[in-house]
Order: sequence, then structure tokens, then C-alpha cells
Amino acid sequence: MSDLHRPCIFLCIIILVGLSDASAEVMQRDSMDGNQLYRASGCSQQVVLADQPYLSEVESPSLFDIIVPDDYPTIQEAIDHATEYSKIYVRSGLYEEQIVVDVNALQIIGEDLFTTVIQGNDHGATVEVHAFLVTISGFNISYSDLGLTFNGSSPTFNTICGNTFFSNAIGIQIGGIARSNLIYHNNFLQNQLHALDPYENTMWYDSDIQEGNYWDDYTGADADTDGIGDSPYEIPGNHSQDSYPLMSVYYDSASPNQPSTPVGIRQGHIKDTYRYSSQASDPRSLELFYWFEWGDGNDSGWIGPIPSGLSCNASHAWDQTGQYHLRVRVKNSAGAFSRWSDPLVVSMPKKLSVDMTHWEQRIFHCISFNPIARFLISNNNNDKFC
Repeated sequence: MSDLHRPCIFLCIIILVGLSDASAEVMQRDSMDGNQLYRASGCSQQVVLADQPYLSEVESPSLFDIIVPDDYPTIQEAIDHATEYSKIYVRSGLYEEQIVVDVNALQIIGEDLFTTVIQGNDHGATVEVHAFLVTISGFNISYSDLGLTFNGSSPTFNTICGNTFFSNAIGIQIGGIARSNLIYHNNFLQNQLHALDPYENTMWYDSDIQEGNYWDDYTGADADTDGIGDSPYEIPGNHSQDSYPLMSVYYDSASPNQPSTPVGIRQGHIKDTYRYSSQASDPRSLELFYWFEWGDGNDSGWIGPIPSGLSCNASHAWDQTGQYHLRVRVKNSAGAFSRWSDPLVVSMPKKLSVDMTHWEQRIFHCISFNPIARFLISNNNNDKFC
């Protein structure tokens, strides 16, 4: 029997016995709250305001104790009137001032890390942190002699994340008394010196999520295209490092949401191709690109662009038996990456060996007397069915 007839024979079998190869896949969509306020993956209780207007559900006093400029015209006045564990929210705008944070356990949150701008001057630091357990996030600190520094008697256990340090002489400088501060998810852009840390007691990345900061002079590679540089970024001073430098500008709340766990068959056979789906959304409705990692050293490459909120499909065949952890990541059209999805564990048992030649001969003999089968085979040259 010729190879030409083999596809048609199997199509005839499917038609005659009334079988179909349809699969039912149910998409699991994450519950996306457009005004979700906090996320565990960012700064401690960091604000994530996905939709405009930003304060649509934030004006409750239970969420923020002070709003600038509604309650006080300057950030410093808000700090001066705050108490420990106060939450200060700062609307987008230009704030020309120098700030001293001397109240412990404050959360000072800007509306947007590009449009909530604090400009100091050519003398001294724009932001000085003298306290402990302070979170500063969502600001563009720019055009100053020194963007941010730790000073005073106890600048410890502070978190600086989700900010942009732009066009300063020095972005961040670590003082000798600063201890155990965490600095990550910040953008360092066009500063004369991005950072200075002579003391090796500051964490320049979050070890839990293995992500650091974006440095515009980082020259390392990203061979696995996971958005994290393959080599550390060296912090000038005394051998401090950002072990997980970001490959693209960090956009904070504009980063895509974590994709859903891939949906598809959990157990199959090697050499067979299976389709999987995942879904993600972007806070700014930017188009998304999907990357499926199959767990066997292969990947789908970037698939897209796909509109925010729609699912993406990709297919793969595994060559060897075993268990594989399939996961998905997305990036938006602005270059911001999501977290990896939770993995789907896929098992590939051995494929049963069948003497196909013997069965093909018997099937051909049986269906050759069937007029429908003969009609299908005779029309093979017209490519109507095969």
C-alpha cells in the first residue's frame, strides 16, 4: 500500500465509525479586580491602582491616613503630621522639596513612579530616611545632587521599591549606619552614578521573588529571556551586588498580571502533540506576548501580540517519558514582564508500539469494499479530504 493512501484510510475510518477528535477545554480565568489595592509580590502593602481614576476606591481613611495635596500641600508637611504606621498617599504632580523621613513605620506611596516627581536641588539629598520600617514607593526622584540616602540614628529595615531615580548626580547612597534595608524594583536612569554602597549590608534585590532593579548601564546578557540578567550588577563601593538585575524598565502597577495556570491534558503519550492555553491581562490594556516553557528545555518563543484579557494557545510534543512542569510568562508591548504562572504538571508515559503495517493492510482490505471509502480514496488527487 502506498504512503499516499495512508492518510485517507485513517480519515475513512474516522468517518465510518463516527469518531471525533474534539477536546473540551475550560479556560480558568483569574478573578481580576481592576481596583485591587495591594499585592503580595511588591512592596509591603504596596498600592496597585490599575484603573483611572487612581483614587476611585482609595479615599477611605481606613486605607490612607493622609493624602497629598488634599490634606497637606507638601510631602514634608504630611510626614510632620503623621504618626507611626501612618499611610501617606501622594497624587501625581511636581513636588519641589527636600524630604526628611523621621517617623518610624510610615508608608509613603506615590500615584505613579514616573509622574509623581520629587525634585530637590543641587545641595544635599532630596530624600533622607532617618527612621526604620519605612516604605517609599511610586516616586520619580530626579534632578538633584543626591536622590535618596539613609542617615540618622536608626535607618534600618526600610524598603525602597517601585521608584525611578532619574538624572541625579547620585541615585542612592548608603550611609555607614544603615542596616538591613531592601532596595528593589527601582529604575536607575541617566544618573551620573546610580548608587554608592561602601558597606555591603543592603539588599539590592528581593531574594524571595529573585528580582532586583533596572540599571540603564547594565551590559549583561539574558540568555534564557526571563527578564533577569544572567550576571550580577556591581554596585560601586565595596562589592555589593544586585544579583537579579531587570532587563527592562520596571513599570510597577503597569506590569501584566500573573498568567493563569496552563490548561490542557495532564497525561499523554510521547511524540503526540497537545495544546495548552493560558490567560493574562494588563492593567493598562496593552497587548501581551506569551512565552510557554515546556519543562524539557524547549519553549514556544514569544507568541503575540494578543489583546489583554484574551487567552493564548500553544502546542508541544514531548520526546521522552517523564514529568514536566509547564509554565507561562507574559510581557506587554511596553516591555514589562509578569511573574511566571503556577506550573501545570504533565506526565508522559510510554507510547504503545503497534504493528501499523499489519493493521493498515487489514483495514484497507475491509474498507476497499465500502463504496464511501472508495469514493474518498478516488478523490485523493483533488485534495478534497486529504
